Amino acid sequence: MIFKLSFKEIRKNKAYTFFNLIQLILVLFLIILLVSSLQSTLKYYMPMRNILTSKGFMANLLFNDEGEVILNDQLYSFSDKIDKVYSNGREFFEIKNSTGKSEDSEFLNAITIDKAIINAHKPLMKSGQWLSDITLSDNKNEIYAVITKNKLGYTTGSVINTTYPDKNNVTFTDKTENPITIKIVGEIEDGENLFYQSNTAVAGEEKLTTDFETISAQFYPYNSADEDEPFLIIIKNELDDKNYQTWTSGTSFITFDNDTTKEELSEAKEKIAEYGQVYSLETVNRKSLREAKDQAFTIVPMIISILIFLAISSICLTAINTKKQLRSYGILYICGSRWKQCALISVCTTLLTTLIAVILTGALIFTAIHFELLRGTVITIGKWQILSCCAVLLFNFIISLIMPFTIIGRTSPREIVKNNE
Repeated sequence: MIFKLSFKEIRKNKAYTFFNLIQLILVLFLIILLVSSLQSTLKYYMPMRNILTSKGFMANLLFNDEGEVILNDQLYSFSDKIDKVYSNGREFFEIKNSTGKSEDSEFLNAITIDKAIINAHKPLMKSGQWLSDITLSDNKNEIYAVITKNKLGYTTGSVINTTYPDKNNVTFTDKTENPITIKIVGEIEDGENLFYQSNTAVAGEEKLTTDFETISAQFYPYNSADEDEPFLIIIKNELDDKNYQTWTSGTSFITFDNDTTKEELSEAKEKIAEYGQVYSLETVNRKSLREAKDQAFTIVPMIISILIFLAISSICLTAINTKKQLRSYGILYICGSRWKQCALISVCTTLLTTLIAVILTGALIFTAIHFELLRGTVITIGKWQILSCCAVLLFNFIISLIMPFTIIGRTSPREIVKNNE
């Protein structure tokens, strides 16, 4: 009976229902947007948190004064206290035709990234899949890669024939090479942030204007218009596991056992520093977390402001609607309804309006997702967005409970009938 009367009240008060629905839908959209923005401030830090909170170093490596590079897992030889190396690098693949001959000496530049970092950040894909979403090839002579936007015609499904030196070769310049096939499993959307050092940015010293000692500074937007050449992205662990000779270049992470002393860390740091800049993970973690917190502090006040607006608006709308319906509640009371049941009708009306708002918001969001209208934005739908919306709706419902019981509880049926005579 209460639900039937609530539906009748909704149909009768179309203007109130309309404004209440618009208010709730806008609030839910804003909450989803702000929570997504809040998550985006932590999207680089949280997946790398276990590495950044370890004892060790972040190192930007290339070569030493003699021009020697760090081959394969050579970093492990710098200290017996090293627990794990998350090594990244650069490789060059000479493009071959089907007969094994070079095609006008064309080379493809590849960024090789540790699997842990591949799993930590998934860029937007123009087509195909990111490397963390695929099963690696069991074929020793085949590796999977994704590619950036390019003018060479390579895209998802393309196959590149090339050769590569085996790990068992004595030197990196050994001419004995094995044929391999690189299969492109995805193409990255232009402008996406990738874990690499932009040649253009380094040449222009753009990196020097930012705080390099943060995890977000290791990601840079790849824009094909600004770069001289496209990049392949390959999981470095796969090359190492298949005995291909690789070298370390760019940002890598070296973690140590918990019982490593300061003297042992200092000794290892001196050896690593011969090949580039070395930063304490403790410092990188502190600065990365501070950067994320600074960004979050600009969003949290907006969320609080929305909640305050929602509270004031909900109280006003509910009070207006309850006052408007007092005569109807008085008639219901005279017909035998209890005064609390009349208040429950108003509460039930709010509950039904909230449910309709949730359904409409969900429909709009899934429509936007289906037509890819949210593609390239920070807006995502996940656990925290849903929980935040539920919390806001519960908050709105509790606020909406106050006015019906307060107004109806302070008004007697006799006063209502007398005022409407």
